[in-house]
Amino acid sequence: MNDSQQKAEFEQSSPQISRRKVLQGAALLAASLSVNRGMAAEEHDHAAMGGYDALVESALHCTRDGNACMHHLLVLASNGDTSLAECAHGVTDMLAICDALVTFASHNSAHLQGVAAVAATISDDCEAVCRKHADAHEECRKLADSCAACARECRAIAA
Repeated sequence: MNDSQQKAEFEQSSPQISRRKVLQGAALLAASLSVNRGMAAEEHDHAAMGGYDALVESALHCTRDGNACMHHLLVLASNGDTSLAECAHGVTDMLAICDALVTFASHNSAHLQGVAAVAATISDDCEAVCRKHADAHEECRKLADSCAACARECRAIAA
């Protein structure tokens, strides 16, 4: 096999990358590195980027306690106890709004104030339902307390 045959065989077996694509890739890499260095060099105030830590934490606590409550409700229901069925609706609404609340607050959304107002109402409703069973069920007491705290944080933002 001579050199030209070897070269032809190599070109057939290797992927074709044009010089233009290599240069484009190198340019993109250089631009990316330049932007990253520029961003690292900039000084900015992280506190000014959101400032809703207490709201996010309260919503996350509601989510944690709401999931524990939902598990408790499922266990009771699977054993034939449907006395807390109304709670499932309140917990489901609360879990949905808390997920949205965390997202809107974390992204510093322009719609956070409106979402917080709705979340305060849903948290109040969930708390009211949970308080009915708080003496008999620890999960209900914890969720009622979490909902009350979340509603307070929401009202502070919605005001």
